[in-house]
Amino acid sequence: NTPPEKSAFDNQCMNQECLYSENTIHGSERNGEGINRAKTTTPIYCEKCGALLPRPYVEKDNKFRLMNGYTSAYKRMRWDMPSPTLTTNLCYPSSDHKIHPDQNRVLSLFEAFALHTLDKYNYEWVLENGKKATDTTIRDIIGESIPPGGLDIIIKHLLNIRNEDVKEFRQGQLHLGEFLTSDYTY
Repeated sequence: NTPPEKSAFDNQCMNQECLYSENTIHGSERNGEGINRAKTTTPIYCEKCGALLPRPYVEKDNKFRLMNGYTSAYKRMRWDMPSPTLTTNLCYPSSDHKIHPDQNRVLSLFEAFALHTLDKYNYEWVLENGKKATDTTIRDIIGESIPPGGLDIIIKHLLNIRNEDVKEFRQGQLHLGEFLTSDYTY
């Protein structure tokens, strides 16, 4: 029910006799203190036919209410756009932009490895005590980190800059003082 780049909070009516697609979508608004908060007025029932909308909800005592969540929660990824940052919560659909582009699930660890360029490196996920790292530990390590493929590109670029300075120094185009006081000597 959730299209790419949309949140499940924005899903529309699935009642075949209605299919109303203009129900109010989820968003945020500033409260009296100027703090941005998720709207509490997002409807859970179709504004046209009254059917329960396929939005994240909880049921208590036969009453339904919308789950609390930010506008980025329960959002589907897109095939034609760069991936969002992989966070330590990548296994939860409520974590922003972590729903598979086509399937109703979060990304697998294998898919997370591919997005993070880890599939191009020979990692051994073994802890200091010799035990295999758990999926949770691996997610914690991946989450918020810089993909190694990106680091490779950055480091190669910096080394290339440094090598150009060494080359200029050897050719007499860069003086010793300039070479030794450059910001990226090591």
